[in-house]
Amino acid sequence: MIRPKYPCAQIELYTIVRMGWQSCEQHLNEFNDFKPRYSMKFIEERLNELEKAEGIGDYQTRGAVSETLRIQLIEIAQNSLDLWQKLKRYIADAFPENIQKPQLEAAGASYYANAAKFKWNSVQGMLNVASNFIQENLNTLSADENMPVNFVFKFEETKKQFSETLKLFLDSEEKARIQTELKIEQNNLIYSNLMKMFLDGQEIFKNDLAIKKQFVFQEVLALVS
Repeated sequence: MIRPKYPCAQIELYTIVRMGWQSCEQHLNEFNDFKPRYSMKFIEERLNELEKAEGIGDYQTRGAVSETLRIQLIEIAQNSLDLWQKLKRYIADAFPENIQKPQLEAAGASYYANAAKFKWNSVQGMLNVASNFIQENLNTLSADENMPVNFVFKFEETKKQFSETLKLFLDSEEKARIQTELKIEQNNLIYSNLMKMFLDGQEIFKNDLAIKKQFVFQEVLALVS
């Protein structure tokens, strides 16, 4: 996992980078004399890197899709739990009391406790097992007008809805993780390039402490903070 190399908040980093290259531009002649690579084009390229870093969405932006899908998953999971409780009542009327316990277990009872804590794998497991149980025992459950036909459709639709939403959620989490790493990688790049320029600035203005401070990261950070 990529980790930030910059010793400050992200928003502070962006301000410091912008201020740093503005200071470089103000003293461009001295920098160019020291290293010919320093030019307006060079500075513009570094500022373009900054804009690229800023353009990658922040944490709230990256997480918005995942958070929305998580809320939807909770709603679907709660609906799944409610449906399973109804199935439990259908099982109670369809099977003799002495074999209800193994029937409930066959219908996914062992998944219920963790599903109620909104553990996605348990919700999915409960839905899958219960769906299979309903199909295998459809005639028994439906006998004597016990379980209505539309319950089967509701259960299958909920199962499908949960599976599809869970996939979208997991995909969004992975996408957010990748974007986070891209953001940090770009932030590390602009920090690294800034520090190289700062070290050059400290050498150029080693005998002028007032200007030298413009190229000391902690000094600029203190000003920004």
